Amino acid sequence: MVRVPDPHLAHAREHGLTRYSNGNPCIHGHIGERFTVSTTCCICSDLARAKAIAVRKPKISGLTVNPHHPPPKVTRRSVLHRILADYHTSLEGRRRSAYLDNLIRK
Repeated sequence: MVRVPDPHLAHAREHGLTRYSNGNPCIHGHIGERFTVSTTCCICSDLARAKAIAVRKPKISGLTVNPHHPPPKVTRRSVLHRILADYHTSLEGRRRSAYLDNLIRK
């Protein structure tokens, strides 16, 4: 299948922009900005990064574990809330907050 050249992408690359928007939804249905280098949806990329960080085990070095006081349980939900806390205060985050709020509530 031949890919049709996107004029919005060509314009963004011409002007050295890192993001562009063509108004078409990605395969997950997000309508928003895409990265110029990879044409990947920015929202999909943000969600994938947040999920990857939530799955990682916390690195604890040089600490002894006290069996009487176990470390606090780190859940996927708490990590997502911490990651997205400052994201909601940014201008870009406010534009996407309705979608992300629905993900957090699930």
